[in-house]
Amino acid sequence: MKKSIYTKQLKNKLNPMPIKFTRPLLIPAFGLAFFICFASFGQPKGGQPVVVPGNRGVERRMALVMGNKEYVHADKLRNPGNDALDMSEALKKLGFDVTTAIDSDYPRTARIIREFIEKLRSSDVVVFYYSGHGIGYNGKNYLLPIDANVNCIERVEEHGFSLGRLFSEFTQKQVRTSFLFLDACRNMPELKACQGTTRSITTQGLVKPTNNPRGSMMIFATEEGSTADDNLSGRNGLFTSELLKYLTRPGLGIRAIMDSTATGVEIQSNGSQSPARYDKLLGDFVFVGTPISRNEPVGPLVVSTPRTTPTVSAPRGLFVSVKGTSFKMGAINRPYNEQPLHEVQVGSFLISRYEVTAKEWKDFCQATKRSMPTIPDLDFSDPNKIYWQDKDRFPITNITWFEAVEYANWLSEKQGLRKAYQIGDGSVEWDRTANGYRLPTEAEWEMAARGNSQDLPYPGSRNEMEVGWSQSNSDDRSHAVGGKKPNDLDLYDMSGNVWEWCWDWYDEYYYTKSPKQNPVGNTTGTMRALRGGSWLTSTNVVSVRRGRSPRTQSTEIGFRLVRSE
Repeated sequence: MKKSIYTKQLKNKLNPMPIKFTRPLLIPAFGLAFFICFASFGQPKGGQPVVVPGNRGVERRMALVMGNKEYVHADKLRNPGNDALDMSEALKKLGFDVTTAIDSDYPRTARIIREFIEKLRSSDVVVFYYSGHGIGYNGKNYLLPIDANVNCIERVEEHGFSLGRLFSEFTQKQVRTSFLFLDACRNMPELKACQGTTRSITTQGLVKPTNNPRGSMMIFATEEGSTADDNLSGRNGLFTSELLKYLTRPGLGIRAIMDSTATGVEIQSNGSQSPARYDKLLGDFVFVGTPISRNEPVGPLVVSTPRTTPTVSAPRGLFVSVKGTSFKMGAINRPYNEQPLHEVQVGSFLISRYEVTAKEWKDFCQATKRSMPTIPDLDFSDPNKIYWQDKDRFPITNITWFEAVEYANWLSEKQGLRKAYQIGDGSVEWDRTANGYRLPTEAEWEMAARGNSQDLPYPGSRNEMEVGWSQSNSDDRSHAVGGKKPNDLDLYDMSGNVWEWCWDWYDEYYYTKSPKQNPVGNTTGTMRALRGGSWLTSTNVVSVRRGRSPRTQSTEIGFRLVRSE
C-alpha cells in the first residue's frame, strides 16, 4: 500500500539514519439466561468478515434489546432503561432491525422473545442485548423480568428466563452468527434455599456458559461470580458506557471492540470489574467497514454521558507482578545490537498491563497545568487540541523521555509513594531504594514481554498479527491499548503499537559487556533505549531494540511504568 506523506514525515523524524537491522423465550425455562452479558455474532462460511452495514444480499441484521430497572420484588436499578435506548439507537445506525423492550414482566418478556425467535432465519446476524438483574444458579444463567419474585434460590428457575434455552432456539433456527451482550450481574441480596437449610447462598453474578453455539460470541459485563457496576454517576451502566464508545467505530472488528471495551471497564473500575468473553465466532465481524479518515478526528457515533467520578491514573489492578528470575536476553541470528544471547538475573517488579494512555496523560496535564503534546501532522490545523480529543484509550505519544520521568514522579507523589527520580537541570538520578513508579530497565522490559514463553519470537505468540500492531496491519497509525491478545502474563501491546521508553542509556554493543545481575545500562550516553517496535515497524520481536535522544518526540514513541516489588 502506498504510504502517505504523513507516514514518510514520521519515518524521517524517528529514523534520521539507517538502522543496522539485518484477535419463552418460548416457555418459562427459556428465560433468564438469555439476558446475561452475552454478545455473539455469526459469520459466513470460511470466516470472512462482514463489513457492510445494513442488508447484504440475503443477510439481515436482527436485534432484540431489553432493559429492566423497575423491579417489584428486587432492588430497582438506575440505568438499564437508558442502556436499552442507547444500544437500540447504536444498533439502528449499524443497519439492524431492532426490537426494544423496557421494564417487561414475565408474560410480556415471553411473548417478545417468542415473536423475535419466530422471525429469525439461518442467514441472519443476530444481536441480543440485556441490561438488568441476572443470577447464576445450579450451573445455569437466568435473567429476571421486573415481576420476578425470587425470595429463595430455587424459585429462580420458575421466575427467570434461561440462557441455555435461548441458545437451543438459536441452534434450531441454525443462526450462523449471533452476539449476546449481557450487562446483568447486578447486585442481588443473598438468597436462602427454599427448604431444608437457613444457610445463605450467594447470588452474585453469573456462571460460565456451557452451551454457547458455534458462530456465537457471548459477553458478560463482568467475570463469573462477580457483580457489574450500575454506574450511579452516569447515564449508562459501566460496561454499556464503554461498549457504546467502540461499537459504531468504523473499521473495528468485534474482538477489537470488545478488547477496547474491556480495557475501558477495567480502568474505570480501578481493576474491580473485568468483562468476560466466550468466543465461538467464526472469523471476525466488522460492523462498519468505512476506513477512518486521516483528515478529521473520529468520535463515537453514539455518545453517552461521561463518568463524573475521578479516574485513578494507574490503579493497582492494572499492574502485573513479575517474579524475579533468570532468563536468556537478546537473540541469535538477529541484528548485531540484539546479540549475543546471554543470561541475566532480574529481581521482582510490577509492570503496567497497558501503555500509559492519553486519558492518563490528560489527568497529569490538568494537575500540572501543562498542555497536551503537539502532533507533527499538517492535516490538523490545531494539533495540540484536535488530535487528542478522541484518543483517551490510545497510548500517549510525542512524549520525551524526560517527560515520561516527570509523569512517573507525579504519579508516585499522588499515590503517596517515594519518588524514584531526582530531576536536576538536564540530569536525572534514579533512587533504587524508592518504591515509586519509574521506567523499566531493558532487562525488566524484555523479561516481562517474554513472560513464561521464553522461546517464542513475539510476546506469548509465534504470530505477530495476533499480539501487535505493526506496519503490516496498523493502517499507518497507533491503536487503542489492549486491542490485541496479551502475552501469558496478561500484558498488552508489548509488540508494536508504540515504542516504549526504558531507563537505560542505549549502547549497540551493551550485550557484549552486560553484567548478569540486574543490568541497568551504561552510566552515561547520548540516547535512551526503546523497546517493542511500533505501528510503523515490522517484525517487532521481543528482542528488538533501538535508541533515541531523550528529547525525541514522535507519534511512534510512548511508555509504560514499573514499580519495584
